[in-house]
Amino acid sequence: MAYAKLCHHMKEGEQVQDWDEKELLMELKRLLQERKNNKETEDWIQNNLNVKQRSSDELVRALMRAVCESVIVAGGGHKVDTRKMFWRMGLLKTYIRDEHKQLVALNVLQELMIHMEHPKNLMRMFFDVLLDEEVIQDEMFFNWESSADTKTLASVSGFFDWIRKVEQQLS
Repeated sequence: MAYAKLCHHMKEGEQVQDWDEKELLMELKRLLQERKNNKETEDWIQNNLNVKQRSSDELVRALMRAVCESVIVAGGGHKVDTRKMFWRMGLLKTYIRDEHKQLVALNVLQELMIHMEHPKNLMRMFFDVLLDEEVIQDEMFFNWESSADTKTLASVSGFFDWIRKVEQQLS
């Protein structure tokens, strides 16, 4: 794909393209569809995005959406290919490093579920893996819960019941 873009000069003549979020999403989807491993995808991000872009909410949004869409299995109801999802967790962890980015990621997931018209149990499947792999901290799920879309929140009420029960048992 050839984009007429203004390039930034990073260091020692290294050039990178200015990517808008939509273009970034399309490129990340392409990389994931080609089954690039996490290292190849990280290398692409490092070589094609400047420092500001690599730490941006736009990258987190595009990466989260691309990863989520790449692991959804359609047909007879949507579900998550958990093997693929677990495989991609290292990639998400690299860029979802702080609480703000975790909330950005949860909001992307919510937007995707709304767009897909809330497939049964799909959000819960994502939540389970994101928590188990420590991509999203339990406190961030609770922070997200307070501002979540009502229908989306209803689809993960069992997740919140379970996590509260576990926290009570640990107290």
